[in-house]
Amino acid sequence: FKSPGLNLFVAYTFGWLHATPAAWIRQHNLGHHTYTNTLKDPDIYHHDMSCLNHLGWRNHVGVEKQPMHAKWRYICIPFTMLTGVVPLLVESSFWLLAEVSETCRALNIYPKSVVLDWESKLSFFQMGLTIALMSLATYAHGFIISATPFAVHGLMYHHFTQLTHVNEASHELVQGEEWAIHQLRCASGDFGQRSRFWLFTTIGLNMQAPHHIFPSLHWFHYMAVYRILQEVLSETLPKTLADRNFAQAYKNWAMFLDELNVTDEPPKTKTD
Repeated sequence: FKSPGLNLFVAYTFGWLHATPAAWIRQHNLGHHTYTNTLKDPDIYHHDMSCLNHLGWRNHVGVEKQPMHAKWRYICIPFTMLTGVVPLLVESSFWLLAEVSETCRALNIYPKSVVLDWESKLSFFQMGLTIALMSLATYAHGFIISATPFAVHGLMYHHFTQLTHVNEASHELVQGEEWAIHQLRCASGDFGQRSRFWLFTTIGLNMQAPHHIFPSLHWFHYMAVYRILQEVLSETLPKTLADRNFAQAYKNWAMFLDELNVTDEPPKTKTD
């Protein structure tokens, strides 16, 4: 919508069971979209879980490797099931409770981002409402019934988004590269680019390339835009813009995580 107020209303009304808009805008739109696949990208650190003795895995060669990372395949499914609700209640709390401006200065990113008073109040009301609804559902139907929608959502959201950015080709970055080319290269795991099934099933999350360079574009148009990108840049970015299916994207993601977290010599990021 053209109206910022209407956009915020829709975000809080229809997105409150997925993310806290006040935190999402800062972590995802300002952080991830600006510094995609660099060490300033907040998404790089999602799965490391340093607070739990690094019970998770690393997504970037620049993150220090920990012994627990080698077991990433054993914890991947339960971990991703939790991503349907934990970021909403825990990660959002961090971004809103912490002094955001100080946090951002420490990461050297968007230092002028300050949480407004109404954002904090509305966001904490949203999180409280989520907890209350989950508690009522647990009381009425049991924990499994109340947790299943969030677990399914976590599995779907994780695999629809991580395959795109977390693979070897998406991390073969060139220092000083033009921003749009960098964004496209970081989406070298896009899959089902000619499939309306995957377009509608993932609501466009299967094609992060057009999403990153045209963030305000509705996902319905991604297939048409992707074909234009292929026509114009296929010779410049042949691996990035190659057609692939979900199985190929999943294989590239899993192999890259094995190289990063299990083997002794992970892939190296290009610097020139």
